[in-house]
Amino acid sequence: MLNLALYAAYATYLSIIAIIGFIAYKHNQRAGGDYILGARSLHYVVTALATHASDMSAWLFMSMPAAIYTKGLIGGWIAIGLTVFMLINWMAVAPRLRTMTEFHGSSTLSSFFAKRFNDITGMLRMVSTVCALLFLTCYIAANLAALGHLFESVFSLPYTLGISLGTLVVFYILFGGYTSIAWIDCFQGAFLLGAIIIVPVVAIASLGGWAVVEAAASNKNVFNFWPTSVDSFIECFFLAVGWGLGYFGQPHIITKFMGIDDAKNIKKAQYVGITWQSITLAAAVLIGFTGIAFFPNGIANTEFIFIEMTKTLFHPFITGLMLCAIVASSINVIGAQVLALASVITEDIVKFFFHTRTNRGPVIARLSVLGMCLIAMTVAYLNQHRAIYDLVLYAWGGLGCSFGPLVLVALHTKLKNTKAAIFSVVIGALIGCLWPLLNTIVPAVIVGFPISLLILWFGSLADKKV
Repeated sequence: MLNLALYAAYATYLSIIAIIGFIAYKHNQRAGGDYILGARSLHYVVTALATHASDMSAWLFMSMPAAIYTKGLIGGWIAIGLTVFMLINWMAVAPRLRTMTEFHGSSTLSSFFAKRFNDITGMLRMVSTVCALLFLTCYIAANLAALGHLFESVFSLPYTLGISLGTLVVFYILFGGYTSIAWIDCFQGAFLLGAIIIVPVVAIASLGGWAVVEAAASNKNVFNFWPTSVDSFIECFFLAVGWGLGYFGQPHIITKFMGIDDAKNIKKAQYVGITWQSITLAAAVLIGFTGIAFFPNGIANTEFIFIEMTKTLFHPFITGLMLCAIVASSINVIGAQVLALASVITEDIVKFFFHTRTNRGPVIARLSVLGMCLIAMTVAYLNQHRAIYDLVLYAWGGLGCSFGPLVLVALHTKLKNTKAAIFSVVIGALIGCLWPLLNTIVPAVIVGFPISLLILWFGSLADKKV
């Protein structure tokens, strides 16, 4: 009976997003059928929610509460770093990226870099494409792993079957492309906002009020938000900047800026998006904090706090709907990342190097979606025992090191040294790949981002000497 109610909730949820995806697909066809950027015609509210929903994966429901549960409130510096740097992203990246990519006729970061730096050899485009394929595939795998663990915990399904079910997201990408994903992300952004607020509120009420939670937290001494030593200050810095700095290089997030209907509406989208992000991150912190009182004897897997809390508090059908928020968060990111990969393969490999006709682009994009999902499933299967936090941090840091510095330089300077741009991406990617193997507390982006910037700066000096 329990599983039947959970299955019914999941089927209801999938039916809703399928309907939204189909409607968006039909609308997109009438508007001209731009598969990759939706003809740059999205409303600012849709753009805002789609952008932020493409960012907050299952990590929001699983890893963020776990960080608070294990580290205390000092883990909240992750949320602060993400919010501050995303605000900077909206202010420093969004307006110029929207305007400059339209001017250059670019629909992917790789094609924008190539035109901005006059890459006549195609090398910058190629290395950018390879980096995107590598790290976005790892990111997709992390979200498939989250879905695998969710289905394993809730439905008692094998992990392998769980990650296979997670790939159902492919079908709405195949149908509608950018527009379908954006509208579905908009719905799911509102949906998961409700879920992540309701669960901790109900949990606190079931415990007897905030005083009970506060007392449990006091006993475990987790009110350690402000750093009290050099070591704790360094930890806060790494938590905030190590995550936040990576925002500038996430293709699946910043390409959402390119699809808004008018650059003048970016300020409105910024207000909506940052408000949404602030509330959801605060609620995730509250879940981890409440979990200290809710699980006084500990919990076997700290990344399952939201899942176990929800299973305890609600009727099975409501539990299923609430847990669909994790599915929604994962689908949001998987959808955005898979579309980003499909766009890169179509625009930056097939069309550019093989001169494939434009009208065959969507077909190639759809086939590439299937191929990349199979690869991501394999990676997820091989990493089923790794923490989702670690998988996400690896991909996040790699993308931040590879693309972040080049995005800022391309938008805010006149540098046009193609070789420096190529070396910046390559060195950033190598640091993103290899640095985590050292098992140091220093995130890869803390090292790779400034080194990539230095490479670009030296390139500007070379331009001046010439």
